[in-house]
Amino acid sequence: MGLGIITGREIAKNGDGEKNRLILQVQFTADDVRPVEFVAQAGEDTNPADGCRVMVLEADKSYKIVVAVTDDLLPECEPGEKEVYSTDNPATVKLARMKLNKDGEIELNGNVDNGVGFEQLKIGFDQFLTDFNNFVTAYNTHVHITTATVGATPTPGLIAATTSTGTSSSASIDDSKKETVKLP
Repeated sequence: MGLGIITGREIAKNGDGEKNRLILQVQFTADDVRPVEFVAQAGEDTNPADGCRVMVLEADKSYKIVVAVTDDLLPECEPGEKEVYSTDNPATVKLARMKLNKDGEIELNGNVDNGVGFEQLKIGFDQFLTDFNNFVTAYNTHVHITTATVGATPTPGLIAATTSTGTSSSASIDDSKKETVKLP
């Protein structure tokens, strides 16, 4: 069939009338706009933006399908990489991004920070919390051995802290755990 430009969409029955599918309005020429079923890669839910170019094939004499889409945004991946992203409509810019890079890393919306494993972070945080609370306890119960002048002669003795000046912490990171995000 050839190349066309997406000008709209709807969810409607496909060519055999059995299933609801994404039906794109595809403009082939100024006077030729037709509904064409979009056939996406298995495991992907994609709704390409208006203005994207599509490759349309004729499945049979009366049934046409879109099999390839480009949004004409600048390709940025290096050989061996894959990026999945959303766009505005019409497509002018990449928005949310997930890139599988050639170093085996997954980049979500860029690569300026690192993800953390919750369990490892919790182990470190809990140890810090225990150490901090032990320090507060020791600080609040400390005594100073001194020689104090009581009356006319020096008398050795202890001066204990008479008020608690430190407060233990009950901080927790438990609520920050996201069960739907998993890391190795």
